[in-house]
Amino acid sequence: MFESPSLINYVTDKKEKWASDSLLARPIMSLFCKLFSRSVQEEILSAGITRGQRVLFVGGGALPYSAVLIHKLTGARVDVVDRDPRAYSLAKKLEGTLFKGYFRAQFMDGETCDPARYDTVIIARQVVGKQKLLACYREKMSHKTTLIVRTPRTIAGVFGTKSNHKPTQKTKQKPKNFRIITKDQARSQSGSSVMP
Repeated sequence: MFESPSLINYVTDKKEKWASDSLLARPIMSLFCKLFSRSVQEEILSAGITRGQRVLFVGGGALPYSAVLIHKLTGARVDVVDRDPRAYSLAKKLEGTLFKGYFRAQFMDGETCDPARYDTVIIARQVVGKQKLLACYREKMSHKTTLIVRTPRTIAGVFGTKSNHKPTQKTKQKPKNFRIITKDQARSQSGSSVMP
């Protein structure tokens, strides 16, 4: 029911392959960081991510620009996991060269991660099997863990109006491209769909 549309997966895969196979990886990462900075800032603010916290990003892909942004804006320690061998290999290459110290890439399925070890867990929108992953995390999450589940959105949402929103500012506007789930919410909805 909540599987990401195949078009999102296809476009993401092609973008990452092209960018990571070229010498343009850093400029392309910078461009994507600018395009998605508002969304990532909203996630940072909503989850309360700060320096020294641990963040797990499930489905980071070959170009984990969200992980780079989270670390750059907060100083949090970010682990990026992906079960696609090619995506992991390219992310690992970036981790060791252009973005040393920004994130730690790991080759594994999100289901094998222990969410209780993290302050925030972010599940990428292109992750396939979100319901199964959420069911796996329900019992494992600690009360301090915040779970962010990214949901598909329109291109207008990505390229929307400019915002002066900073992660340190409070906002009353609810984010539209992700959902935050606490442990209590996950447990209370254990028999039903967690996603809207």
